[in-house]
Parts: sequence; C-alpha cells; structure tokens
Amino acid sequence: MENQVIPFALDSDPLLALAPEVILSETLESLIATAETTFNGEACEAFHDGQLVEVEVVCDAKIVEAVYDANTSELLDAQVQSIGRRGKRVVRALDRAVLSLVDAMDVAKSAVGPGESLQASLCAAGPDGGRRFEIVLRTSEGACEIQVDAANGRLVRVVPR
Repeated sequence: MENQVIPFALDSDPLLALAPEVILSETLESLIATAETTFNGEACEAFHDGQLVEVEVVCDAKIVEAVYDANTSELLDAQVQSIGRRGKRVVRALDRAVLSLVDAMDVAKSAVGPGESLQASLCAAGPDGGRRFEIVLRTSEGACEIQVDAANGRLVRVVPR
C-alpha cells in the first residue's frame, strides 16, 4: 500500500498522518527535550493543549513551568516556582524513577503502537507517588491512558478513554 497523507482533526488541531494508523507528531516529546536542555533540569509533567504545550522542569531548587507554541516551538512564557511541598514530592519522585518522562512515553508507545502524546506526568502524590508515570496517547484506535512503572520501566496497564 502506498503511503498517503490524510488530514484529520484532534481538538481543532490539524494533524497529518501516513495512512490512518500512524500519527506524525512528536511535539510533546521534542518540547520536553527542549525544556530540559533550556532549563538544565528534568521534566516531570507535560501536556499538549490545543496550540500550547506546557512542560514542568525541576532544576536546582526550583520548578520551571515553560509554555511553548505547539506550532513554532517558540517559548512563550516561563514561570519559576520555589520547590515548596509539592516540589519536594516531585523531586523525591524523580529520584525514585529509573527512566525519564520521554523514556516512559516510549514504553507507552511500544505498548499501544504509534500515536500522539497528549499528556505525560510522573505521579508525585498519593500512594503511588514516585512509582508510576501516566501517559495519555491518541492513536488511530482512540485515546488511552498508559501507566508505566517508574522503578523498572515496565508497563502497568492500558486503559481506553
């Protein structure tokens, strides 16, 4: 079968696909890498919301919330927060994790197939604090939430949305 470019919409965002089962968007993963490099830290949460991508990065004694334009990858805003209670939980959770946020997203994609990452976070609170990543992917089959064990990188479960 010859690859065809087929446009379709996701929450008013046009995407391009090579055949219906393959979505060509690495926006979230690439902007996580950009934020980690820019702020010299480790990402703990990211989400794609329409035209914006927000990435939270822990660096030194602060958390940076960076907002990017999803189309141009331009940094639109960055706010710095002191660590505080929430930040301490996030730092402990990152210390327990043996893989990065992007690595957990790769595990999720290998479990369900190609798709667009909409949201990814390391759970930092509650009984599972620091023990799992939660990733939301949209595939040709629909959206699903994938949980990945942060301590060993194994798939925990896949839940259709």
